[in-house]
Amino acid sequence: MGNLVVTRRPGESVNIFDGGGQSLGTVTIGKVSGEKVRLAFCLPKFLVMRSELCAEINTDQEQQSNGGE
Repeated sequence: MGNLVVTRRPGESVNIFDGGGQSLGTVTIGKVSGEKVRLAFCLPKFLVMRSELCAEINTDQEQQSNGGE
């Protein structure tokens, strides 16, 4: 999977599509303050997860596949 880097200003959006061209939703730049950016996701819940939660889930799944160690 590749990365795409785009530049947007507050209030501008990026549309997200699946491989078949079906719109999944949008990500809008809400506010930029110093090194922080506030993003507004208009996507189905199953598509949005914070990276620290993904890491936690992956760790749990690895432990389960290793016999709960």
